[in-house]
Parts: sequence; structure tokens; C-alpha cells
Amino acid sequence: MGIFDFFRRKKKKIHKIDSFDQPDLKKTLSEDPYDGKIKAALSLKKEGREEEAEILLRQIIEEKKEHVRAWFVLAEYFIETDAVGRALYCFERVVEYQPTNQKARDQIAKLKKIVRSRPDYLWEYNQEKGII
Repeated sequence: MGIFDFFRRKKKKIHKIDSFDQPDLKKTLSEDPYDGKIKAALSLKKEGREEEAEILLRQIIEEKKEHVRAWFVLAEYFIETDAVGRALYCFERVVEYQPTNQKARDQIAKLKKIVRSRPDYLWEYNQEKGII
């Protein structure tokens, strides 16, 4: 083994340790305890059991209000079911808990215009928000 091989191996080990110590990477590597429930909700949705999927997603949100992925999946479900006002509310929660989420911000900009133009969507939004 030459001197260069020794340094190459040392460098790789140091790189691995340094990259693992980054908080973002640790967060990514740790498993979300709600991941299984979200996958189950997505499966239910594919099977045409949308109401059960919605219930499961709402259970996640009740347990962990700031669960961004559950809010996002629920918002997408509401768009698919033409509940645009409810979707807007969910995307707003995504941005509340994750302000840097550009996809949610883009959806909010689009949906606000639609909700303002349709009283039924505005009613849904207010109902989801708890005003009605």
C-alpha cells in the first residue's frame, strides 16, 4: 500500500463522518413514523377508497398537526375531488409549517384566484378553516 492509498482511504472515512454529522442528512435518514400511514392512505386512494384515505390523513394531522407531508397529500386529494377551498386551506398549513415549500406556495397563488371567484369553494375553505 502506497502513501496515496492511505490518504485516499482516510479522506473517504472523514468525508463519510462529516456528511453524517450534517443535521439535514440525519433528518433525511431518520424514518418518519407516519410514513406507513401515508403510504396506506395513498394505496386506499388508488383503490378508489378516497374517504378512508382522507380519514387516515386526518388522523395523522390530529396526532401531529405540523406533519407537512400529510397536509400536502390531503391537499392533493382535495384538488382531485374538486374540493378546491379545502385544498387551499391544506396548502396554507404546509406553508405555515414549512415556509420554504415552493410547490405549496405556487398552489396557493393559483387556488386563491379560483376560490375568490367561486362562492362554493369559498364556503369549503371557510368550513375547513372552522369559520362556518
